[in-house]
Amino acid sequence: MNKKKNTLKDSTLRRKKKAAAGGAPASAVQMANPGAGYAGASVQLQNGAVQWKPWLDAYRELRALHFRTREGFAAAAKLLWSGELADLPYDLVGNHTILVPAEAVPYFRGLDPTETEVLQPRDMPPTELAELRKEMGPF
Repeated sequence: MNKKKNTLKDSTLRRKKKAAAGGAPASAVQMANPGAGYAGASVQLQNGAVQWKPWLDAYRELRALHFRTREGFAAAAKLLWSGELADLPYDLVGNHTILVPAEAVPYFRGLDPTETEVLQPRDMPPTELAELRKEMGPF
């Protein structure tokens, strides 16, 4: 009789034992971060780096950050490619404007952007949403 070892079950048990013993798994250990007050806050790892969710759609609260000058927008773009923001999901929407998760806004405060809340379909009355969809037409 040939017995196969269930490696998935064994690794799960090891992680549970390690967590119960007070050690944390090598993956995320939740700690406070600059945007912890926002819904859907990302996780900060033990080494201090922020682990952002992979897609912008994974965040409930989004903000549009508009920069008055080309230089301010360029400085924001540099921030997006460095340090803790390197893995931040974002969208460039034109006119010196970037969409980011609400919890990332504190990283851009020094650049003095104009911050606007991004509305979701769930934030609008059904009649207004239907009218807007009618105006926009099919995609």
